[in-house]
Amino acid sequence: MEKLMIYRQYVKDILNDFCEFRRNASIRPEVRAIEVNPVFDEVRDRYAVVIDGWTSKRREYGFIMHIDIKSKGPNEAKIWIQYNGTEIELVQQFLDRGVPKQDLVLGYHAPSLRPFTEFALN
Repeated sequence: MEKLMIYRQYVKDILNDFCEFRRNASIRPEVRAIEVNPVFDEVRDRYAVVIDGWTSKRREYGFIMHIDIKSKGPNEAKIWIQYNGTEIELVQQFLDRGVPKQDLVLGYHAPSLRPFTEFALN
């Protein structure tokens, strides 16, 4: 199977697992009222988790995870972790699935800092 297709499935599985966990977590009822949903754009390979709802006093809305897949072909794909506003260790989730470090880009780090990580530069 092509790397791009495999990486798409990994990203969707991780985001779906997080949303399912969050929906089933024993948390305060006020927080439980906030929906947590994955958003998948396989045409542009952009993936995210969005929250939407009201607590007793204010609206909660926004992206709490954002991942892109950038590819130059079906077997030349890299996973870009653009944002992670959760406690989930996204990098470790991908490593546990066998994604090599050279295929993971920490997009939330400035390009000047990426050479000091053990992951891909771009």
